[in-house]
Amino acid sequence: MVFITIWQQLGHTISRGMYISIVVTGFLIGACFLAWRDQYRARLKAEKSHYDGRPQLMLSTTDQKAQIWLKGQLAFVFSLQNCGQRAARFITIDPIPSLSERYSLHILPNQPEALMPGSRPPAMYEVWEKGDSGGPYAKQMANSPDMLIEFFKDNEAKKTATYPVTIRYTDADNSEGSDRMSLECEWPTIRLRVRPPN
Repeated sequence: MVFITIWQQLGHTISRGMYISIVVTGFLIGACFLAWRDQYRARLKAEKSHYDGRPQLMLSTTDQKAQIWLKGQLAFVFSLQNCGQRAARFITIDPIPSLSERYSLHILPNQPEALMPGSRPPAMYEVWEKGDSGGPYAKQMANSPDMLIEFFKDNEAKKTATYPVTIRYTDADNSEGSDRMSLECEWPTIRLRVRPPN
């Protein structure tokens, strides 16, 4: 509007149609800006309210001397970390079947009763083997690198494989929660990584 006033003070005239065009254009620009601002504020509010401090559990793994696993010197270490703001209670991890379903990997949290925020204790594991007749899985030796290698070798395709991992817990407000990720095994080095779910 200041520009229009200055333009008219310099002796120029502006038609009625031009006034209407300027007002309508200004109104549209203002309306678009206000709509964008409201949407932007709503998104920021939703992002803040989306995470409410619930536990966020993450499985991690470290492999040592993965290149010489054929010599039986490979040791895997699983750990479970709570990246959330509240303690997670009664933690369980769903059994993970091998690709041919001959074995089942059971990762056992060291602190299933309560995992405090920021803590990262190691987790035990057991590999169970299915019976010869296809019956139920039988429990095998705990924390055995050889059995863990057998689990990952149960891979007819002989290529990098991904295994779904589901961690279940109870939040401080007694609601049930779960976090999902993928355990990836690189073939043939048997090198493990944890990735977001596929």
